[in-house]
Amino acid sequence: MNSKNFMKLRIILPTMNQRINGISIAILFVLCTMLAPLGVGQAAPIPPQSTGVKWHPGHYYTIQNWANDDPIYMAKVYKELKATPALRGMQMRFLWGWIEKSQGVYDFSIIDKHLAKLTAMNKRLVIQVQTKSFDDDWKLIPDYLKA
Repeated sequence: MNSKNFMKLRIILPTMNQRINGISIAILFVLCTMLAPLGVGQAAPIPPQSTGVKWHPGHYYTIQNWANDDPIYMAKVYKELKATPALRGMQMRFLWGWIEKSQGVYDFSIIDKHLAKLTAMNKRLVIQVQTKSFDDDWKLIPDYLKA
């Protein structure tokens, strides 16, 4: 084989491979579009026991930890909750130490305060007690609760 023929092969073979790959992909696409209406690639049906209704569907305003007791911020939140019927309530995060001031001594006054305001507006309160953090130094729950 002379050098000219070798050079032609080096140019022609890669473009032939690209064409073959392109044609293969096109054939696969056409086959899939023909088989899809036949139900060959359909997902399995969802069992009836897992299709229940959510308990409290809707949108909830999420309050960050720092804002739980910020009166200016919370006034804006309550104003928006009143003005937006799609908002069903709000979700608030609490650190354990904010609720349990010392072992066995609980203070739910901040939760009671927000719950009273939301109840008057016919809104819901979702409470989350934060037990994990990206910061290893945070002591989120007391040692006596750890297993």
